Amino acid sequence: MMQYQKWEKGLLRSDGKPGFDTPTGKFEIASTTLDAHGYDALPVYTEPQEGPLAQPNLARRFPLVFNSGSRVTTDFRSQFHGIPELTRKRPEPTVTLNPCDAAARGICNGDLVCIRTLRGQVVMRAIVTEDIMAGTIDANMGGGGPVGPKAWQENNVNTLTDLDRYDPISGFPIYKALLCEIEKAPERTATIAMDSGESFAALVDAAKTSRNAALSHIDSDRNTTMSVTPEEREHDTTD
Repeated sequence: MMQYQKWEKGLLRSDGKPGFDTPTGKFEIASTTLDAHGYDALPVYTEPQEGPLAQPNLARRFPLVFNSGSRVTTDFRSQFHGIPELTRKRPEPTVTLNPCDAAARGICNGDLVCIRTLRGQVVMRAIVTEDIMAGTIDANMGGGGPVGPKAWQENNVNTLTDLDRYDPISGFPIYKALLCEIEKAPERTATIAMDSGESFAALVDAAKTSRNAALSHIDSDRNTTMSVTPEEREHDTTD
């Protein structure tokens, strides 16, 4: 069962004392660990090296900010593309873009589109929605594996990213601050409309309208069958 206020119960520290698992035992806004290793204790904004401000000339060719890594309920990163029940809901990887950016490129919801960066290109289905900010896109991760539909096997979002750009402290790759462009794919295919893959949020909203509503969902991102406990439902409905 999920527990809350773990810091009060001594569940976060190896010594069993109340507090957080930090050198001070406190919730550290300024990190004493980073400071001890010679880094800034507080977060510091760094302008992306590949972005519209740092490289305006490149941004003329690739005017959209590329994002990836968003979770969907039909897979777990690169897993489960070989399960027919899940791939029927998402037979192809998708890219989300704003209606303004879509209209400027003659793209409609469900069109097959080509996403290009300096490194390469992939083909995905367009989801046109106001849910994403104009000037940015979000492309599905998880493609490029040996199983599942051909569209998933052949379109790996890492074709677009840059192995030489990563966080200097954690080594985490940069895949939310690159530049790209989208255009309709030259292949003539039928339009296939798919949702964003984030429909679990709608189930949670429905549960909030009924305190006794049963809520069970296969959440592939957590690789488990979720059954919401009474304690969790109480917490949800009182937020």
